[in-house]
Amino acid sequence: MNLTVQYDCRTATDGTRCAIGVVIIDTTAARSVHEAGYLIHETDDDQSATLAGLVRTLDCCAALNPQRLDVRCRDEHLVEQLTAGADVPASASLWFEQAMRLLLQLDAWQMTRDDEDQLAKATSLADQALTVGEDVVALDLAQSPKQHKKQYTGVPQWTAELLENPGPDCPARCPHGRKYPFGPDIPPGLCVHAAHAVLNDGPLHWDDDGQRSMTTLCPNCEVPIRIELVE
Repeated sequence: MNLTVQYDCRTATDGTRCAIGVVIIDTTAARSVHEAGYLIHETDDDQSATLAGLVRTLDCCAALNPQRLDVRCRDEHLVEQLTAGADVPASASLWFEQAMRLLLQLDAWQMTRDDEDQLAKATSLADQALTVGEDVVALDLAQSPKQHKKQYTGVPQWTAELLENPGPDCPARCPHGRKYPFGPDIPPGLCVHAAHAVLNDGPLHWDDDGQRSMTTLCPNCEVPIRIELVE
């Protein structure tokens, strides 16, 4: 299944509340599968709210086990944070890391900026949630996302270890010498650049059944990363 998400985050005129509007479209079947506006309660600033709302949206998408995800929003800075390494404020860093972990679990994803008129339904749903002061669900998923989480079977287990200190260029300040466990999930604390390299060059792509290790490079800071298969 391939999904397209129309996503918008809105702030109340008095600046006290934020809400997101979400329209999830099954592009394979050419139909909407979820349309809702959600209040965001967990954050204190707009950037955190935008990323927190995206995490909630990605959780909904994970319920459908998509092969490809195309997220469209009007927040150019959000697009640059997720695709071009734009700065993420400290207050929003945990939400950013959660969003990236969810995205990197997908086979393929992209995030692009769309004009406001192309996101009109998502914007309207966010505004409705702000107006009524509660979540607004126009089209709900048939069942809870928690009941449809992808079940991983036969996934190899491996570790990744930075062999040098990446220094200030690393957005997550990844420590060298620590072994991060990979497998069904992506470990917390490892920056998105290093995680991307490990996933691209890790055991899921090894042709030799006898291979047990290799060294790759972080595309951001060029620190060598040792990948070792766990027996």
